[in-house]
Amino acid sequence: MSQADNNINLDVKKAFASAEHHYHGKRYNDAMKICEEILHKEKNHVPTINLAGCIFCSLKTKKSMQIAIELFENATQLKSDYAEAYHNLGKAYLLLGQHDKAIENQRLALKIKPDFLYAHLSLSEAIMPGDNYHQVLKSFHNWVKPRGYLEIGVETGESLCLAQTPTRSLGIDPNPRIKYDFKASTKIFSMPSDKFFKNYNLKTELNQAPLDMAFLDGLHLFEQTLRDFINVEKNSHPDTIVLVHDCIPIDKVSSSRQRTTTFWSGDVWKLIPCLKECRPDLKIITIMAKPTGLSLITKLDPKSTVLEDQFDSIAKKFINIDYSNIEKDWKTILNTVPNDWTKIKNLLL
Repeated sequence: MSQADNNINLDVKKAFASAEHHYHGKRYNDAMKICEEILHKEKNHVPTINLAGCIFCSLKTKKSMQIAIELFENATQLKSDYAEAYHNLGKAYLLLGQHDKAIENQRLALKIKPDFLYAHLSLSEAIMPGDNYHQVLKSFHNWVKPRGYLEIGVETGESLCLAQTPTRSLGIDPNPRIKYDFKASTKIFSMPSDKFFKNYNLKTELNQAPLDMAFLDGLHLFEQTLRDFINVEKNSHPDTIVLVHDCIPIDKVSSSRQRTTTFWSGDVWKLIPCLKECRPDLKIITIMAKPTGLSLITKLDPKSTVLEDQFDSIAKKFINIDYSNIEKDWKTILNTVPNDWTKIKNLLL
């Protein structure tokens, strides 16, 4: 390659960086002008074609969206392993309400780049449109107005702070990093959930308030979530509501037992087929709430010992179930329902 060619490549690299800077600053006209200059020099410069598509996508008109799709498709044809172009193509289709095409292209992006956080988030949004799980959880708080509320897996306290006065609230987490103010009377126990249930009496710690609602969002492993459910059910009453996060796996890699991706739900989803088989007396639905679903379990029986008595054999059986076992029929297996609050309430009446 000649020195002149090196200079051209260097100029393109600097120009592209400048175009990206303008794009992220929402100076779309300036960004597009630079893109046009780059493509005049190097018409098949895939990152620039992709960026031009993003610029048109940002305008969100019917015409601009069609141009954006054409540009993203051109980028994928020129470079078939360019995950970012498939991701952006999927986002464009989602904006147009074409969810199947959005899902298809996000999956193509993830096939190329399995740990692609934004593709996972976009895939989740395409599969589960509507409110995220925090918003759904807030609706439950407003509707149930629990006298006693338990949360396993507190982290920053973003969901625990949804509890309102006069709820008595309790959170369990081995390493809480609280960043939110609590409105309800709240206790935090910095320990694993198994240790809490071994050493403390939940009703006593809730100041005798009955456990009306619990949210399980702890360690993202099936057997631990099953243990948490068993312990919660022991402290429940027939009208207690249990909500379990991470029960909709969106792909194999992010729903496996070993974490290899930034976006990770683990194998908590196995709890649903497990309870359906071992505890058919329970009522279970899984709300399509992004990013990873929210299961609702009711009709609890604090006297039941089935799960505890058979824990080892149940855990062994369901730990070995693979994502491929539910991939084609996950909506039925997980008892999914649309993310529509009015319909969800009607299912509980």
